[in-house]
Amino acid sequence: MSVLLPRPTKILRSANGSYVEGIWQEAEREEMTIQADVQSYMPSETKQAPPGWQQGMSAIVIYTTENLNTANAEKENSGDLVFWLDKYFRVMTKEPRPYLIPHTKYLGLEELGKVGGNV
Repeated sequence: MSVLLPRPTKILRSANGSYVEGIWQEAEREEMTIQADVQSYMPSETKQAPPGWQQGMSAIVIYTTENLNTANAEKENSGDLVFWLDKYFRVMTKEPRPYLIPHTKYLGLEELGKVGGNV
């Protein structure tokens, strides 16, 4: 797979959140458009499934030259949300690919309950 056919892809990015009176609060998200090749995730294409993935769960693969934020609980980063086929997917893993056309492969998991622009 490659980034040879990138298309405009909507993402939602947030600044790092913070604790307010001991409760984690996510920051507001900014809508952006990037160029990316987004495809359905096939478990056979990777040796290890993305964190949190379970059989039957919707997942995607994102190929892009853009830098996306991955979810990381230790750094209190919720990761970017990629909008694809009327669903949001949280970016979970990142795999740089230094090929003829350098790009990065990301894996995203469906955000249940977040459909068609409801975030």
